[in-house]
Amino acid sequence: QADSSTNCSPRPCDSGPDATACLDGDDLLAAHEEIVFANAGLSSSDIDSLRQRRKRTEEIAVCQMLLNGWHARHGMEIDASSMSAEELGERRRIVLCYASALEGLQRRQAAVDALRLGLNVAEEEFGLGVEEEFAPEELDVQLTLALAKLYFKDNRKEKAMWWLHTLLTQLRGSTDSNPCTSVPAEDASDVFHLAGWVRIHDDDHTSAYELWTEGYGAVPECASLSRQFQKRDCWDRPLPDDVHVAREIAGGEKVDGTSLQDLEEFPARIGTPALALFDPVTQQNNLVFRSRHPILTAVECANVLRTVEEFHQVHRNGAWDTVRHSSVKTT
Repeated sequence: QADSSTNCSPRPCDSGPDATACLDGDDLLAAHEEIVFANAGLSSSDIDSLRQRRKRTEEIAVCQMLLNGWHARHGMEIDASSMSAEELGERRRIVLCYASALEGLQRRQAAVDALRLGLNVAEEEFGLGVEEEFAPEELDVQLTLALAKLYFKDNRKEKAMWWLHTLLTQLRGSTDSNPCTSVPAEDASDVFHLAGWVRIHDDDHTSAYELWTEGYGAVPECASLSRQFQKRDCWDRPLPDDVHVAREIAGGEKVDGTSLQDLEEFPARIGTPALALFDPVTQQNNLVFRSRHPILTAVECANVLRTVEEFHQVHRNGAWDTVRHSSVKTT
């Protein structure tokens, strides 16, 4: 005989108007987690971190299962010419997800290994520095970009640039009039953009802007490449006033009776890093030039300062930025 205290009434989720209140396994687990987290006194950031870690661990397990299934169907040796774009795209998505999850768990080398496997670099070549000797005939742009980004984040700039250079060679080797029509514009612009930043961090600003300018010519609709091109173009495009002032300085013409031909030069030392757009030929290896005589009069200088102060008071409420605009010429 059943105990009279036992509640044998139907659960709310069995029937009736409360049927939507039924909890499934995930809901029960989430509710239990909330209790555990509360009892442990964890902060919201700690809880988010734990959940993200669990999510990435689950993603790794799922990706491994999917990769094993893919290779069970298609084999371990990848011949892109014999596979459809859908088959290769499926594998690419799995590998990218797998590497992202590994990176999220701070397992960067494992993420690098996964991407190199995705590019058909044999496992026994890991860590032997053989990238300089090996590259597939045609790289998967997205996988190679992901690999280069990880090398860049790990401050292995030479490895990052090697893979990016190989990608750039592949893009430039296209038989089309536009070297980037063989890959999506977004991927092509990412190649040029990342390659430029690798050069910037290697203190080679001139090469960086050359890459960004080339990228802008290939993918003019890319906003980031357009911004970088405009910075370079700002330096290269002379304005009428610039030509006039340059002629006065270099040609010794008179301004208010003062000769501006006499300049003081400061040469660049050999091996000086981060010379930006410095050109040792046209500048005769002189890095900075200074006139020994005033170019503007004291009254002109005062008028410039007054005009700028008035503009900022009217349009910016007197607020000043702490970083100069990178596209504005300065002296």
